[in-house]
Amino acid sequence: MASETANKMLRGETAMENRKLVIGYIGNGKSTNRYHLPFVLNRPDTLRVKMIYQRNLAKQDWARIEGVEYTDDLEKILHDPEIDVLVVTTATAAHYPLAKKVLEAGKNCVVEKPFATNAEEAAELFRLAKEKGVMVQCYQNRRFDSDFLTT
Repeated sequence: MASETANKMLRGETAMENRKLVIGYIGNGKSTNRYHLPFVLNRPDTLRVKMIYQRNLAKQDWARIEGVEYTDDLEKILHDPEIDVLVVTTATAAHYPLAKKVLEAGKNCVVEKPFATNAEEAAELFRLAKEKGVMVQCYQNRRFDSDFLTT
């Protein structure tokens, strides 16, 4: 289960307390490598990417990042005690089942958009997060783009 300190950090209730937030990614495609990692890797004082899960480790469309462990074992990333939050960046159809597994493992979870394919799935994920005492959130990085800021 995610640490209470990590949960407080994610909710903005406490300072980092000289501790980095440890992140894992489920999915190793365009979203992870173009939209998430460039921001996270530029914050080494507060964030650390520990592990990236991909189904086929032989497929190397993206450069490997030094110091990051790559795995094709979903259970390994789900149950790594150091990882505070897992980010789901897979194809849309896999968002709900993978996010549910993350929450069932007691991990905080960020899900790439679209968050779920229907309202019932979304409600289930929020209910499960509350039950487990962890956070679930949809990722949306476009709010600072110039066209969004203009409107």
